[in-house]
Amino acid sequence: ITPYDLLVGKLLGLGTLGLLQMIVWLLVGVVGLQFSGSFEFLSAVVIPPDFIVIVLLYFVLTYFLYASFLAGIGAVMGSEQESRTIAGLALLPNAIPMMLLSVLILNPDSPIFTVLTFIPFTAGMTYMLRYPFSAVPLWEVIASLSILTLSMFLVTWISAKVFRWALLL
Repeated sequence: ITPYDLLVGKLLGLGTLGLLQMIVWLLVGVVGLQFSGSFEFLSAVVIPPDFIVIVLLYFVLTYFLYASFLAGIGAVMGSEQESRTIAGLALLPNAIPMMLLSVLILNPDSPIFTVLTFIPFTAGMTYMLRYPFSAVPLWEVIASLSILTLSMFLVTWISAKVFRWALLL
């Protein structure tokens, strides 16, 4: 088995578990909304099917991007403590859209969120935060998913090379 196959196999196994968890959450939400008739504040909540599909796409692609990136980092770190420190820093870009939430609420069409939609490490979270406040143009979603897909394949390939190099050490 090649290091690439080993890495992708690990990512697929863990990714399937994460996807199953997301699907269970979505089903609980949909079923909960069906029985929410007695709660007036939940009667206006609607989850569009296109939003669910796009969020699942962002989840899968972002998962593989981060998982392969962190696997590459973990392969070269000397200890578990070093790996955790670097992993915390590596996950920080995903929180940037949340840090700017007040700006998003005041100005949902701000150029900063358009830019964050195209950065692979912030794209998924940015889309989910932008969707309720303004219509995200289809071309932005397609371009963002394309960039994220290419980045995911590139990072997975690089991480497999790093993984192979680290195994040889």
